[in-house]
Amino acid sequence: MTAPVYLLVFALAFISDKGYAQLKCYSCEGGPLTGCAKVSQLGITEDCVGKNAQCYEAYIDYQNGVMPMIQRRCWTTSANSDATDFCKSFNNPNGKLRECRTCKRDNCNTDIYYPPRRG
Repeated sequence: MTAPVYLLVFALAFISDKGYAQLKCYSCEGGPLTGCAKVSQLGITEDCVGKNAQCYEAYIDYQNGVMPMIQRRCWTTSANSDATDFCKSFNNPNGKLRECRTCKRDNCNTDIYYPPRRG
């Protein structure tokens, strides 16, 4: 291929994803004793493309802690928002973040969440 053809291919690739970086993130959800929490069943990934694209992993207590949930997913900023971080912008009246981490490398959302000790 000639240089102009390489340039055209690069330009088309750049236009097609609006210039945003693309990541792959693990995607799962479950309680603190599930394979998602223990990182033993992380086979499913999702493409993460968009403004401020990042993978996240969060331990969220829903319904005043009655329903603890681990989430691993992709997050991007909505078009009308200037938020840059999932953890800092989390806003759910039914949930409270117990732990949260974001990262910007392929499949980087792999921390293990152990269930809290009762005592």
